[in-house]
Amino acid sequence: MEMDQGIPDSLLDVLCGYASNLHTKFLSFPTDLSLDRVQVFLVDKILLNRHFSSYPASAQYNKLFWKHDGHYFTTLAYTELIRKDVELDSRIYEHYVSFVSTASSSEGFGAKPPSPSYITYFWLNGSQYEHSTLMESRKLIEEGTTGFTTWPASMVLADYLTSHSDLVSGKSVLELGSGIGLLGIVVATLQVRSQLSSRLCLTDVRPDVLDRCQNNLTLPCNISSSHPALSCLLLDWTDAFDKLTNQGTSDIMSGLDHDLIIGADIVFDPVIIPALVATLSLALQNKENTSALLALTVRNAATIAEFLSTARKGFIVEEIERDNQRIGRMYMHALQDTAFVSLTSVHLGHSHRLGEYNAVVA
Repeated sequence: MEMDQGIPDSLLDVLCGYASNLHTKFLSFPTDLSLDRVQVFLVDKILLNRHFSSYPASAQYNKLFWKHDGHYFTTLAYTELIRKDVELDSRIYEHYVSFVSTASSSEGFGAKPPSPSYITYFWLNGSQYEHSTLMESRKLIEEGTTGFTTWPASMVLADYLTSHSDLVSGKSVLELGSGIGLLGIVVATLQVRSQLSSRLCLTDVRPDVLDRCQNNLTLPCNISSSHPALSCLLLDWTDAFDKLTNQGTSDIMSGLDHDLIIGADIVFDPVIIPALVATLSLALQNKENTSALLALTVRNAATIAEFLSTARKGFIVEEIERDNQRIGRMYMHALQDTAFVSLTSVHLGHSHRLGEYNAVVA
């Protein structure tokens, strides 16, 4: 899906908001552009867009968006329609009426559990827009897990990596807790675009989440689908914490031979902290030039503090700076309080540096 660089920012925000299923309360149609310009945009860039035809938003979101669109034309744009004798495009009108005619007073976004939907995120790679498309749950919890939706921490870490693409280009990268794959698609795209020999392995504990991740990575519209050395692997952190199984995890880490470990929003419960730190220790042991970069959402300050305290027992923790920029229009969704901290890690009992751990806090 090519991004037209000539689109005004106000319409670009509408396009990216629609693509990522942003709630219409955060969408604003421009009042400084002609109605004709807005209509052409809606028809060409949304209604007739081949990408959205192949990877559509859910019917529930489409109803919400086009009802909001109809409200714009029947209120803000009404005077221009009358005063300048501007004709409303019949395709927009028919689309709007099709939703209004079937609407009831009980309907609304969130009135019933939203259906899974294709979501497309736009992000900047240098001066060019790239996109990542995923099939996502629109519920916070599905099938007993939060792994079927994308969380803002992955956008924060993706933003950092697009500004420091040398960290992943020509490197072997391991992701912990990959979820449905947004961060993986961004990293894979950076690696493919670099044309350097690179590897990427995404891991998660749940087979169903990992299956969704692999499906998203291989969608033909994503550059990640052409990555020559991309793999997905089941990985249970508790295996690293158990003396009976940690050798198997150690063998897996040795076989991956990674240069960088990444993870987003993987410290969400204090119960998992010992297992996560044990996994990081196995992943970094005997790898002097390997580093880990983690983005952590701060929901509970005590949980993050406990993780950092535990990490300091085996790693040196340092704060790092991060430019507070949006990753294209993706940061429309990154509204949660997250943070970016750098931790330089040194394993206890070793005099040499084993790697770096970074907690990204926005």
